[in-house]
Amino acid sequence: MQASTYTANQPVVENLDHERIQKFVYHESRLLDERRFEEWIELFDDDATYWVPAQIDQQSPLNQLSIFYDDKELMQTRIARLRHERIHVDDPQTRSVRMLSNLEIESAEPGAGYDLRARAVLCAIVFFQQKQYIYGGRCEYQLRDRNNALSIYCKRVNLINCDSAFHPLVVPF
Repeated sequence: MQASTYTANQPVVENLDHERIQKFVYHESRLLDERRFEEWIELFDDDATYWVPAQIDQQSPLNQLSIFYDDKELMQTRIARLRHERIHVDDPQTRSVRMLSNLEIESAEPGAGYDLRARAVLCAIVFFQQKQYIYGGRCEYQLRDRNNALSIYCKRVNLINCDSAFHPLVVPF
């Protein structure tokens, strides 16, 4: 068993506006729940990625299959397909609600391509083709804070059942 790295004497991260970051992460989740996908995509930087690994502790999306591994252009293509008038896999429309908790925020390591990292526990309840599904896992957001505006450099969703069989996944986590 690996020992925890948290200690009671762990330094408080300075200069991070936790409430602002929390609101940003909650807003991102709400946009997905409300199917405001075009607004959701705008939260991502042009060089951003959205990744849902298909294996526990998967280290790279490049040498193994992933559930999702999208750059911003592929995310836009997926959303355009969801908006198509004759999409059969999303008829009736998928409904969802996401709950995020246990939000942890820390500064990025020096030299990283982002400024801070936020982690949260995710519970997503999805109603798809007359059945309800529950997904649990942990989200990790690598965020940039430029000119007092937050944006997503990378969003990774580690599902606890990532290595099981799934019905078609229509909406992002």
